[in-house]
Amino acid sequence: MQALQGGYNYLLVALSVMVAIASSFVALTSVTRIYATTNRKWDVIWIAAFGLSLGSGIWGMHFIGMLAFHLPIPVHYDTSLTLLSLILAVIVCSLAVIPIRSGQAINPAKAVQLGAIVGSGIAGMHYTGMAAMVLNARMQHDLPIVLLSVVIAVVVSSIALLLINHFRGSPTFHQLRLKIIAAIIMGIAVASMHYTAMLGVDFYPAGVDTTFTDYLDTDLLAAMVIVIVSLIQGGIFTTTLLDESHELTIKRAETASALYDVLAVAHGGRPLREILDRSLNIILNVRWLAVESKGSIFLTDRSENSLEMTASHNLGAALMAKCDRVDFGTCLCGMAAQQRQTVYKSGLDHDHATQLSGMQPHGHYCIPILDKQRTLGVINLYVKHGHKQSPVEVQFLESVSNALASVIKQKQMEQALEQMSYEDPLTGIANRRKFKDTIDRAVKLSTRGGDGFGLLLIDLDRFKPVNDRYGHEVGDRLLIAVCRRIQKCLRETDLLARMGGDEFAVLLDFVSGREAIRQIADRIMSALLEPFPIDQHAIEIGASIGACIFPAHGNTPDELLKQADVALYLAKERRSEVRFAQEAANTR
Repeated sequence: MQALQGGYNYLLVALSVMVAIASSFVALTSVTRIYATTNRKWDVIWIAAFGLSLGSGIWGMHFIGMLAFHLPIPVHYDTSLTLLSLILAVIVCSLAVIPIRSGQAINPAKAVQLGAIVGSGIAGMHYTGMAAMVLNARMQHDLPIVLLSVVIAVVVSSIALLLINHFRGSPTFHQLRLKIIAAIIMGIAVASMHYTAMLGVDFYPAGVDTTFTDYLDTDLLAAMVIVIVSLIQGGIFTTTLLDESHELTIKRAETASALYDVLAVAHGGRPLREILDRSLNIILNVRWLAVESKGSIFLTDRSENSLEMTASHNLGAALMAKCDRVDFGTCLCGMAAQQRQTVYKSGLDHDHATQLSGMQPHGHYCIPILDKQRTLGVINLYVKHGHKQSPVEVQFLESVSNALASVIKQKQMEQALEQMSYEDPLTGIANRRKFKDTIDRAVKLSTRGGDGFGLLLIDLDRFKPVNDRYGHEVGDRLLIAVCRRIQKCLRETDLLARMGGDEFAVLLDFVSGREAIRQIADRIMSALLEPFPIDQHAIEIGASIGACIFPAHGNTPDELLKQADVALYLAKERRSEVRFAQEAANTR
């Protein structure tokens, strides 16, 4: 028996391809909503919207293509099977994008796996739609072509998923040219599956004529398909634009609020470490920002060649120990510091030098904190593995970085000024002001706690002749060398200060016994009697030391300094001697 000869209305064929292209474009734009939302309710709604958009588009292309095919006999369609084919297309397209919800991604292996499922579903939709045809003929399928159509459907679905994954973080009108090209490729590919499948079916006249009733009219079906698909695509595209606009408004408001909060934290005299800790917490709590609830902020150390972790949230002890100090150019944070530009990684790679056993896959934003030609520090944030970098995220994080740069610079200037006010400019040790504040605090603490401390006043012997003979430059270098020798005789808890000229003071913390104080004073005396090699000269000096003890020699800083000064005066009468204040000084 000879097969019925059919033909195509090429205008409807072109229309079917255009429907496929349009629905592909809408799907590529709406997929960003699935990726961006963190609300589970809206997550499900946007997944369903995507499935309805792409599924109805594929279904619409299929049925317009079916209507474009003409046979020399009447053709009708079963309503139940027609609706079943639509539902099948919507379901498989919805399932396809579940892996990219809430900031996740589809890797190539997963795209192939999902492509096999989606492609099989689309093929099922096609052949269910063909089964919905009601006509006085029987269909005979060519098995090799049927299998080819299924393979095409799987390949097309895998490619579509990779394209969807690529554009998942891109707003509607970003990368517009690429999206249009991708939509054209997807649309033509989907249509090719349909028309390939149609090549594999032949229609043979049925032996008995049947009268058909209660079936959808072909022209009515064509109009319904076009209207329904157009309404669905237009509605979802419009909703996508409105949702993006609403999200952008929220992002702008939260961005302004976060930047204000960061700048506000800097006021109130808080230390820099606390400011950075609070600023990190502000960043991590920006709702729309797709970062994990952990991170750190590094500051450049004095060498300006490495970073020190200054603030951190929710990092493990092992990682904090490993990353406590990071050299410029090492790992991602060091790269950001050295390159002076944002480093983004969607997963672990060879640049992620610090990797611990059992570390879960993840990505990073490392944003340098810059001041002109200096790198002040780095903000280190974590993102989910496969996260798609967003220009809005980068813009926000770099704005925060700029805000922190001004805060850090101001605090560092304040610290430098404070340090200058408490530091002797020549020797770098504490000055008279610093010593006065420290002894005031020591008296208050010792009065409350009952612990004593010792005080030494040191005056160099034979220092003036050094200046007269060798000049002030040598004299300055000698003072620096004297400080180094004295510091070697002290403990970490002791304070050495230059009171002026060649006079120094030492506060001996947690020392109340006369013998312990004398031992330290004797060590200092011996160290200063050794010659100082400066410019090929062996300069010999000495020191006289006056000592006193709190509270034995006084209950106030002024009393202690006065008693130590008297003891120093007595020591200088013989030179190179240690003298203690009178024990009865505090009994008056």
